[in-house]
Amino acid sequence: MPKLRHPVHGVYAIWFEQHQRQQTVLLLTDEYTPYDTTCTFDVESHAFSNIHPTK
Repeated sequence: MPKLRHPVHGVYAIWFEQHQRQQTVLLLTDEYTPYDTTCTFDVESHAFSNIHPTK
């Protein structure tokens, strides 16, 4: 899980796109309350990037 100011308890949604290395995920955190926190997850390197609030 990425290190944010608020704890990240896990992933609660994935927009899975078959055969794509980059997947969009929603994180279970209060980082951007009242918005959800979304980011990109690399399924090969297991890296999180582009962390931002949803709108």
